[in-house]
Amino acid sequence: MRYWVVDSETTGLDDEAKAVEVAGFYCVDGEIIKHYSSLVNPGIPIPAAASAVHHITDSDVANAPSIEEAMMPFFDEEFEFAIAHQSKFDMRFMDFGSCPWLCTWKLALRIYPDAPSYGNQVLRYYLNLPSPVVAKKEFAHRALYDSEVTTHLFHDILKKAKHEDPWPGMQKVSESPGLLKTCYLSKHKNTPWKEVPRDYLNWIVNPRKPHPQPFDEDILYTAKYYLER
Repeated sequence: MRYWVVDSETTGLDDEAKAVEVAGFYCVDGEIIKHYSSLVNPGIPIPAAASAVHHITDSDVANAPSIEEAMMPFFDEEFEFAIAHQSKFDMRFMDFGSCPWLCTWKLALRIYPDAPSYGNQVLRYYLNLPSPVVAKKEFAHRALYDSEVTTHLFHDILKKAKHEDPWPGMQKVSESPGLLKTCYLSKHKNTPWKEVPRDYLNWIVNPRKPHPQPFDEDILYTAKYYLER
């Protein structure tokens, strides 16, 4: 199987955010073949709060290509999947056409139920994954570094897959909402979802009146999952 494991850095998290960097590792059957990264001119100023995370500034991207130009080298190779940690975010900025995405965050929720949390850096240390080699001079929250960490994470997931052909199952999990482990809602904060009382689960899934702040799809999916068990 051929795939890109990718990451993007952006001007922010809002709906108007733009990419400022993209990167990825091209792999075949669990082996890294090549890597690629590029800064991206977002066409808008980079807020200071975003630069404080990835340290990319307006001067860095002044002569960088557009996102359309920066994405072109990804298509120099044939591939069946694009993979990212919390892929729902990256797919907003990186257009791989009709190629399906896999999400290492959602997969990790299933594969590593005892992990302390599910950021890719936490999982890197929890699983004792290899340290970045290609991006060793960079740091977390740069696209090349994070995509290298995610590549090692995905290959660990792949090794732990129990099915002879795990790809359809990984795609199904990735295209479903995330099955959360710990409740962060105020009444039962830090309680494992499997221990949340059924009346509270029912209140989330079957409210008598609309919730003041609607729950996201991951919370609704998780509450329904444990309510039906």
